[in-house]
Amino acid sequence: MKVEGGVAEGALPYVKKGAAASIIVEALGATPIKAAVDRLEPVVDQRTRTASVRVMLPNAEGRLQPGMSARVVLELGQGEAPAVPDDAVIKSELGASRGEVIVVSDGRAHRREVILGQRSGDVLEVRKGLEGGEQIVRGGQEKLQDGQSVQVEGDRR
Repeated sequence: MKVEGGVAEGALPYVKKGAAASIIVEALGATPIKAAVDRLEPVVDQRTRTASVRVMLPNAEGRLQPGMSARVVLELGQGEAPAVPDDAVIKSELGASRGEVIVVSDGRAHRREVILGQRSGDVLEVRKGLEGGEQIVRGGQEKLQDGQSVQVEGDRR
């Protein structure tokens, strides 16, 4: 049996044919069914910023029926990456996987494009464009110009 769905652009580098997946079909209970990625489309939909993925799963007992709704959980592994609060990111028109943050360096605001990854509550993983430990602006960042002088709250040098 095959299940098709979309994978966010930011996760594409981590999805490969044969990668482990779990399928949850609510109609059959909450027990995940082990599966594997069979195909990942090489084209990203410009509107949704996702690529189509097909996962194959066993159905020897015939419990799965065409048209059933399922949730696909891809097991992408774990890694270390900086994370930022959602409200610190200036959203881009290019899709949910891109945005900008304002980094403070040498008392100046610098706009920087970031590639976003997974979300956990109000926190977003930054896959590219930000190093751990860098100071960012949270609140009012849309009003700052690149290179504008800023003072970090509590930093009275």
